[in-house]
Amino acid sequence: MRAHAAGWPKIGPNREWKKALEGYWRGELDARELADREEKLRRVHLTQQIQAGLDVVTLDFSRYDPVLEVLYALGRVPLRFASLAESERPLDRFLALARGHADKPAMALRKWFGTNYHQIVPEWDALKPAWAEDFSFFVRQVRDAHELRQKAHLLKLVLPGPATVYFSGNWTLGFPTDQGQKEEFQRSLGQAYARLAGALGAAGVDWIQWDEPWFVTGERQDGAVLRLYEGLSNVSLPQLGACPYGRVDDQLDLLIRLPWSGLHIDAAASGHPAVQRCCAIWPRGKLLSIGAVDGRSPWVDDPAEVHQDLVAAQANREESLVWLGSSCTLAHLPYDLETEPEVPSSLRPSLAFALQKAQLTARLAHSEALAEHFVAKAPRPEEVVPTWSKRQFTRAERQKIQTQALALPPFPTTTIGSFPQTEDLRRDRRSWIDGKLTKAEYDKKIEERIREAIAEQEALGLDVLVHGEFERTDMVEYFAQNLEGFWVTRNGWVQSYGTRCVRPPLITGAIRRTRSMTEGWLEWAQKLTLKPVKGMLTGPLTLLKWSFARPSSPLAAQAGELAQAVAQEVSELQSTGLKIIQVDEPGFREGLPLRPDERAAYWQWSIAAFNQAVSLARPETQIHTHMCYADFDGLWDKIDALDADVISLEASRGGAEWIARLGTRAADWGLGLGVWDVHSPEIPDESRMDEILEAAQKFLDAQLWVNPDCGLKTRGWSETREGLRRMVNTARRWRSQSN
Repeated sequence: MRAHAAGWPKIGPNREWKKALEGYWRGELDARELADREEKLRRVHLTQQIQAGLDVVTLDFSRYDPVLEVLYALGRVPLRFASLAESERPLDRFLALARGHADKPAMALRKWFGTNYHQIVPEWDALKPAWAEDFSFFVRQVRDAHELRQKAHLLKLVLPGPATVYFSGNWTLGFPTDQGQKEEFQRSLGQAYARLAGALGAAGVDWIQWDEPWFVTGERQDGAVLRLYEGLSNVSLPQLGACPYGRVDDQLDLLIRLPWSGLHIDAAASGHPAVQRCCAIWPRGKLLSIGAVDGRSPWVDDPAEVHQDLVAAQANREESLVWLGSSCTLAHLPYDLETEPEVPSSLRPSLAFALQKAQLTARLAHSEALAEHFVAKAPRPEEVVPTWSKRQFTRAERQKIQTQALALPPFPTTTIGSFPQTEDLRRDRRSWIDGKLTKAEYDKKIEERIREAIAEQEALGLDVLVHGEFERTDMVEYFAQNLEGFWVTRNGWVQSYGTRCVRPPLITGAIRRTRSMTEGWLEWAQKLTLKPVKGMLTGPLTLLKWSFARPSSPLAAQAGELAQAVAQEVSELQSTGLKIIQVDEPGFREGLPLRPDERAAYWQWSIAAFNQAVSLARPETQIHTHMCYADFDGLWDKIDALDADVISLEASRGGAEWIARLGTRAADWGLGLGVWDVHSPEIPDESRMDEILEAAQKFLDAQLWVNPDCGLKTRGWSETREGLRRMVNTARRWRSQSN
């Protein structure tokens, strides 16, 4: 039985790629030096897979995002970038799609199938590709890998599959003109995939793995899927269809018709009955890969559960036609547990990061007895829904009270929370951690930075200020460090998008708030100004979804513990005089089951958890929340059930389209429009901000706020000032027009 990883972490053991690419953006590396770093890192990834004992070596390196790599290779980029085809070097053209270029906004981001990874969203705006096809990036990976692999190893290149890429894209206004043109586009996209597969086969890859999580959503569009795979039917290269993050046992009648030589199922997410059905129905003459080693959990897998799935797969099937793999890409996990300097002794036997998961996969596939080496996960108890509370006044009633209490102007301006985390700030933090600064000395430096941030905001003319979050490394990690029941890693980095990496904490026990989480910083900031300072908290759902949950407790119960902790903090902050508190929930949609028929229970406890978190807020305390980079279509009734008063949503990349779909449903909300895409190096001019406000005023009857689309921690101070200056100017112009 062969062992493989469904995907590999792309950032490197020590975030080598993040550092290299950001060095290129800063001008510290040229294109040749960056390419050398890339090649070296790909060699490290390949070597580590071989050393882990994997028989099939996975090639899936990406410079920014796998979906973007495919779109670039096929030339299927938005028409607004067509003029860059000859005017920029290939690498810069590629990066411009993700980051924007001059007056060309960057392509949108969206959460990847219930994970905290953000994919680039395809834009389908023309029948013909905007750029010529360029398969060189993928071909180079295959050819370079031939030098290192041993003869016994198979090479497998992983790409997002045509169905997932197609259905995750957005049609632009005016295209396609009719159903016939849509079908022609589907065939054309599939034929481009076939040409790419042909080039990879010629380069010498043994297998190509199409990542197709779209199939686990349960949606059926058989005609479109068959047209997308029509061209691939003539490709001789063995194709492995991988369906991570859910079950596909009810899709097998369609999947059998695709030109797949093998099927990879996510056994960890499917459950044993669904795995058994796949094993029984999938053709016995085709490969079946069992993803039984959980690629999304840092907890060690139970060998007995893995064995149970393998027994089902091997029944009436040759051993050579069964592979064992990770359930999904290992990129959702920290790289290597051995890089952690201080793992609690009680936790270490229960943990496995990406490299350890690969080693475990190889050992299980090669039939070694592991029971004495690994601790089985505790069985899940029965779901117990906590007792929930909520605010007593309706939103409309609160709006009247808050309007009088706050006396804000029309189109009030604010930011999402964080200000630039400069190298000086990070150096001070390291000095404090290393003992070179005392806590009092470090706190004094934080106080000074808060004072400077308040002064900056007052000078810019913002209406609602923030303290800047200088004491925080991350919006989840910081709170985990101030709650009981968490363990926070030192080097457990996971890619969120591009070069953005986070360190998800691990929930290891009952969660309790035993002291103030914000440590008086917000109260200090409010004393520095007469303008309202917005208290910044992370909501219970995001704290849960952006951490690794404990496997021994239902998610609803853990959300309830977190909600109670946040509620206590809200109560404390308003008692110090804060009138506005933001409870961020960018993870709100992330926990939603991918299948519509499985969502009711999630909505019940997730909405209740948020409302519990703000249940102690007085009616005059204005509660804000912030969500970004997810598809909120069809979810406004769920958002509307949240006991918040103002919601900020990303509008800079998504444009005005989602605003039009909201219509009058946001009538009693304050709606913050993210008019500045802070993840792009390009600062939009005021006319672009005007377009978003025009669309909002056309379609919405709501109090509009003006803000960036996310926190400013990754930006520099000069661009922060300029972006906020344009934003405030835009708001003031609209304010004067409304008067």
